[in-house]
Amino acid sequence: MVHVMNTNLQNELLSEPTLTELIDNNALILNNKIKKSAIHKFTSLLKDKHEKYVNILRALVNCDGEAVVNN
Repeated sequence: MVHVMNTNLQNELLSEPTLTELIDNNALILNNKIKKSAIHKFTSLLKDKHEKYVNILRALVNCDGEAVVNN
């Protein structure tokens, strides 16, 4: 999942909004398919000022207004 995010303007795939829509409030994916390494990668991207990942990170840690404890 994380390697899809490494796009630039020449090969923009709109992967950020697509992934956000896919995982947002999807408990099955959030609890069973998201690895901690992916979340660590997103947080490191945020530290490097990649603001476009904020929505994905929010979708990874929140499901229907509840925290996703595993993430």
